[in-house]
Amino acid sequence: MPDLTGKTLLNRYNVLELIGRGGMAEVYKIWDDERATELALKLLREDLAQDPVFLRRFRREAQTLASLQHPNIVRFYGLEQDDLLAFMLMDYVEGTSLRTEIFRVRGVGLSVERIQDVMTAVCSALHYAHRRGMVHCDLKPGNVMIEDGGRVLVADFGIARMTDAATATMVGAGTPAYMAPEQIKGADPSPQTDVYALGVVLFEMLTGGERPFTGEQATVTGTTGEKVRWEHLNLRPPSPKRWNANVTTALEAVVLRCLAKDPAERYAGAQDLLAALDAALQTELERAPEEVVPPDEEETLLEPVPPAPQEALRQAMPSSSLADRDPLGGNRLGGFRLPAWAWAAMAVAVVVGGFLLLGGGRATPAPEEEAVAAEWAEEAAAEEWPEADAEEAEEAPGLLNGEDVWVCYLARTGSFDYPSQNFSVMSAIHGAGFDFGVHNRVLQVEDSSYLRDNLETFIAQDCTLILSYMWDLTAEMEPYVVEFPEIFFSVFSPRVEENVFYPNLIHQAHALEEAAVLAGFLAAGATRTGQVGIVLNDTHETTTRIADAFVLGVQLYEEIVDGPIEVVGWDPVRQEGMVVLDSSPEMGYLVAEEMFARGVDVLFPYANYVFIEGVATVAQEYGALIIGRDFAWGEAYPQLAEVFLTSLVRRYDITTEEVIRRVLASEFDGGTVVGTLANGGVELQETPLWEERLDDYWLVMEGLEMVSEGIQDGSTRTRP
Repeated sequence: MPDLTGKTLLNRYNVLELIGRGGMAEVYKIWDDERATELALKLLREDLAQDPVFLRRFRREAQTLASLQHPNIVRFYGLEQDDLLAFMLMDYVEGTSLRTEIFRVRGVGLSVERIQDVMTAVCSALHYAHRRGMVHCDLKPGNVMIEDGGRVLVADFGIARMTDAATATMVGAGTPAYMAPEQIKGADPSPQTDVYALGVVLFEMLTGGERPFTGEQATVTGTTGEKVRWEHLNLRPPSPKRWNANVTTALEAVVLRCLAKDPAERYAGAQDLLAALDAALQTELERAPEEVVPPDEEETLLEPVPPAPQEALRQAMPSSSLADRDPLGGNRLGGFRLPAWAWAAMAVAVVVGGFLLLGGGRATPAPEEEAVAAEWAEEAAAEEWPEADAEEAEEAPGLLNGEDVWVCYLARTGSFDYPSQNFSVMSAIHGAGFDFGVHNRVLQVEDSSYLRDNLETFIAQDCTLILSYMWDLTAEMEPYVVEFPEIFFSVFSPRVEENVFYPNLIHQAHALEEAAVLAGFLAAGATRTGQVGIVLNDTHETTTRIADAFVLGVQLYEEIVDGPIEVVGWDPVRQEGMVVLDSSPEMGYLVAEEMFARGVDVLFPYANYVFIEGVATVAQEYGALIIGRDFAWGEAYPQLAEVFLTSLVRRYDITTEEVIRRVLASEFDGGTVVGTLANGGVELQETPLWEERLDDYWLVMEGLEMVSEGIQDGSTRTRP
């Protein structure tokens, strides 16, 4: 392969240095001018880079991989080409690998606490990816990265499988030492395939680098790799106790179940494995209670709801067969969506990796109210936050007046593991914990009916800052804001009541109309029929302001690029149009059928995802495109990425980070924090469909940039 050091690819990727080399690729550290950040570039072998069939298949597979966004997965950005070169782009991780960490304790093994930290993060990443149909296929210590700050990340997700799928050679994808029997036989991988590999990794962490199959016991001739594969197929795995006598029987059972030859005999997925591992490790942790949780924190963490037995939780989770799922990849319960694994989860309190998630409605729910509540227990809790040095208590960033800072998040029940409001807020809280040692608690509820009980729970637990993702709760929270001036409150609100002000209350609002202008401009550039549509679920002033902004974006496109473009569904002058109060998927289907039949080929349904489920179904039939209302739905539902042109992305992490920063800096003074295009609080999500559907791609991009800059400097309005 050519040495790329010092060269620039595609006029933006500046190659800094070679940092690794493997059988499939060389890895470089680069600087991306457009993203203004360091990335890792994997240069593919020439035989792969110059194979058009491989590139076409690999690029298709890569679209799914690029949709994975999780705190414990190294972000993959896609496959690109520069003349005869083909390369993958992903985040650059400054740090080391689990392989190096294990090597440093060779012959001894990692501590129980460290194993739990690593497994919590890795299982969180795997569970997230498995729900999206992505199996790693090459999980090993070398692909588990440890950032300098301590965060654990899984790298090279799906690369081995994608490479083999693209070259149509499914047999042998992965590294022999970690390959499951079915993987060796060439069968389609499943989540249990990764569970097997994770069992080998767990074996290594417990034994200080030993592996169950090394090829030394094989009775066949061949290469070491062939001998190792033979052992995976034919030999029973040894006990890790052979190398570490301190391994308990419970831990041994977890490892050996992971390494079962039959996938059906292994744990069903990473979440089940983690639950079993936590139960097995608990015995070890109880031997040294002073190393687990300080007594003053332990009492707080375990009240007011005791955790349910892990086995009861496991039995409450149904299978994830496709027959149980709806078209958007989750099960339906009431008016919100849950992943299949959480559909029937009991109301529990789960303490994992520093997060406390309390399920149910009230702080102590009645039996008949024990329904789905804690949706993202293991996934949300990737790491424990660093504790401040007692000698530096007055100056430590995670302390306020010498006291620990606890950020408590009252969330509406919803998904934490795709680009949603909850995920965004949790990312900010996660970052504050990681960077500043801030502690956190999370309480999910289905609606606001139990607000009083839940607020009182948080107040009793000495929360420093209480965040609430429950729209329009200012009036309900007001008595507590007044009664507890020493506690900081922040509520997410679509509008701010100017007459409501308290020094300990901040509203988090978002100028979503700014992104809606850009969405209208983009829709006008993507339509091929000259008709774009919009449909609303209500006539609230906030909603009509979004519709006005969308129409303005279309008008700006006509002024800057070309026209005319007809907008169907909203008249900003009369303030009337297609408003459908029924948000069911059936109604979404009927509305989309009417819109697309009359010639609209880009539709902006400003509605919830249940309604859009019906719209998306019809869009696929017509080959039409949809603009998502709030979040990166094309990434949330990869199976529908072909119809999502873009989403209006509301970045709650931006405003949440600012609120937490004000608390830590003693600058909390009430008022409003607004997310805008200028500070990144709102944005337009770019998808692969932009290049596919925009005939004048660069012209539209230049127009979008011009409009965005105009909105930010005030020269471009956001209403017609």
